[in-house]
Amino acid sequence: MTTTAEEQYERETRSRVEPQLLESDRMSRELLPHGAWAPIKGMYDIGWKEWESLPNADFVRDLRQWDEEFLRDHSNDPWSHDFVPMIERQELTIEQLRFFSQQQYLRLEGFVENLARALLANVRHRDIRDLVARHLAEETGHSTLYEDFCVEALGMNRVKDLWNGKPIGDRDRKETLSKFWLQHISGDDYTTMIMKYAIIPFWERHLPRRNSVLSKVYRSVYNFPNTSLTFVDLHTYIDIYHERIGLYLLGKFANTKEKQELARNLFQARRELQENDNQAIWQAMSHKR
Repeated sequence: MTTTAEEQYERETRSRVEPQLLESDRMSRELLPHGAWAPIKGMYDIGWKEWESLPNADFVRDLRQWDEEFLRDHSNDPWSHDFVPMIERQELTIEQLRFFSQQQYLRLEGFVENLARALLANVRHRDIRDLVARHLAEETGHSTLYEDFCVEALGMNRVKDLWNGKPIGDRDRKETLSKFWLQHISGDDYTTMIMKYAIIPFWERHLPRRNSVLSKVYRSVYNFPNTSLTFVDLHTYIDIYHERIGLYLLGKFANTKEKQELARNLFQARRELQENDNQAIWQAMSHKR
């Protein structure tokens, strides 16, 4: 059986980083593997591909392909891929990195709250409820881990710079990104709610490789301490499994043209919002090169 590049990345990264996180004493909080059952059998196994046999797998493949093309089309933008290429090339000053990281934190800070809304919106359907609950559990505390990075690696003030930080732009980032559709989710029909939630974990599909780059660069170039990099290290693999939640839900429930169009429109709008948000961060950065 041929091993794909995705499976090889997952196998190598998870086997290296997961024990490192669980066995180290790098942080004051205890990081535990969750004991909750995985609602989809095998979803957390290396190389899970069962979504490919679901009824709407072709639609999911098309959506993945659109995503790859969108990101490739924007790869020359300075802010592309959440600034990771610029950071890898050391093209951001530490002050610019602080500014981006502050804005990134403001993106993350409301994520658990919004997943909780998705959980309540889907509470009547046990399978979807349990998928959201698993996702919610795996996101709990991550904004605090990111705070630790900002404070320990970048010397930021937790209260002044993060808790009281101000997002740029005319609209609060919690609204433009995290609450883009969840704030309206409770009044929708059930299948629409599934499509709206499915896009959230599906959107996380590129984060593992981006964080893998950051994990290396922050150590080898910036010399940030290991104790500050738990958030980055954890996200070199955890979002592999979050994408699979989206793959499963879209592959199983996006079974009409109307649902597929809704999912496609939501996902494309989400990517465009992210692109516009990163562009706004770039334009607001001081001392741009």
